[in-house]
Amino acid sequence: MSVQVRIPASMACLCDGARSLEADGSTVAEVLVDLRRRYPHLGVRLCDEAGTPATFVRVFVEDEVDIRALQGIDTPVRTEMRLHVLAGAAGG
Repeated sequence: MSVQVRIPASMACLCDGARSLEADGSTVAEVLVDLRRRYPHLGVRLCDEAGTPATFVRVFVEDEVDIRALQGIDTPVRTEMRLHVLAGAAGG
């Protein structure tokens, strides 16, 4: 099952400049595993060692609902669904 994943501009350099990727999985966790497998450098920035989104990363379903308000990484996804990854900025 393939879903579209929008990647922030700050991470596009980690996946050959792509801002939108196709990934397979029936849950957010499986999609993240597929992205980590295909784009290891992106995977390091997206997820912690346990495979959950890094502290500064937010994942939204259909660009609207944060997965934390749903079932977290166990949130089911279906074909042609869109996930949107946002990365927080830090500094001072």
